Amino acid sequence: TSTKDMGAHRVANAEYIVTPSYCRKCGVQDRLYAHGTKTVEYRDTPAWGRQFIIKARVGRYRCRECLETFMQPLPDIDTRRHMTKRCVEYIEQQGVTATYADLARAVGVDEKTIRNICNERFARDMAERQIETPTVLGIDELTLMGRKRTIFVDIAGKKLLDLIDAMNRGKVERWLMRLPNREHVRYVTIDMWGPYREAVAATLPNAQVIVDKWHVVSKLNAALDRVRNRLRRAAGIRKNPQKGRRLLQTSRHHLSPMRQMMVDGMLANNGTLDAAWHAKETFYDIWDLRPRAEAENAFNRWAATIPACIEDEFRPIANMVNNWRQEIFAYFENPVTNAYTEARNGLIKIGNRAGRGYAFETMRAKALLADIYRHGPTGKCTACKGTFPLVRLEQCE
Repeated sequence: TSTKDMGAHRVANAEYIVTPSYCRKCGVQDRLYAHGTKTVEYRDTPAWGRQFIIKARVGRYRCRECLETFMQPLPDIDTRRHMTKRCVEYIEQQGVTATYADLARAVGVDEKTIRNICNERFARDMAERQIETPTVLGIDELTLMGRKRTIFVDIAGKKLLDLIDAMNRGKVERWLMRLPNREHVRYVTIDMWGPYREAVAATLPNAQVIVDKWHVVSKLNAALDRVRNRLRRAAGIRKNPQKGRRLLQTSRHHLSPMRQMMVDGMLANNGTLDAAWHAKETFYDIWDLRPRAEAENAFNRWAATIPACIEDEFRPIANMVNNWRQEIFAYFENPVTNAYTEARNGLIKIGNRAGRGYAFETMRAKALLADIYRHGPTGKCTACKGTFPLVRLEQCE
């Protein structure tokens, strides 16, 4: 009936004019009479960037048949939570990406209420969720809350499939066994974690395992940095321990002329560092070669010519590649990487840091349902400040 601006929030006074026709207790019709009114506050979705409260004048009725009293039914109100049903829906949708604390401040309720609403909706949606078997499956580790987990991603479809609370072979195998039509998986990208390879071999008979390129080439930068630190310690240099680290690790193809000149100056003064840098760059060049046989021959030459001065740091890499040769060089026939998997890892970690204190199952549900709730382009509503798909946003405005 009226709206009032109260500064931090807005208040609307309202009255539901439809009177009940039967007793809510015994069901008898036309035996009711008015028995007073009561003003009740209900929370609604935020409006104009502020909390919104509806002060409803709710009628009380008494039945002449059973002598029981009851409150006027309000079809658009969730009386259990003292908010509108659209506010409940708003919390369920925004709770996927927003933190519970931010959402509680926006709506003006306790954070526990937000958590309970979201957890109930997440439980229903997760129970109905079905996994579609991908042709290209990405498997990677994910550290959440100080523990190692496993993430499964549909790389071709760019979709998160699942998170599980472990990275051992048994649990990974059990998840893979539940995949419908798992024989349709053609490629699986992993890092160099033996249990992943063993689980795939045991459950996905038609899949080719491919080691992610980044997990291989990143070992070269780590080896180069160990050489750099060894030389620093031998020279007694204690200041600026990270000096030159990023510059040396950057591929020469990405260096500007000025930065290349700086690298040349650093290498000209130290033969061991020069050998390590060139070993790193030569290994990088292998990944530009085709076909697979040429790349393998280039690696064999690289492994046979590792200088003695950097043997301790670079020989383990040659041994690692030999141990995973089949899976590493499969990349040269099918250049699939885990780049999308790593991107989803990063988003999940950002959400976990923002939430601070989420249970694993809550974090899992928020990550998995984000694709469903936020499918397609999204935008922010200027009225309620919520994030919605563009189609839903038009309706919201």
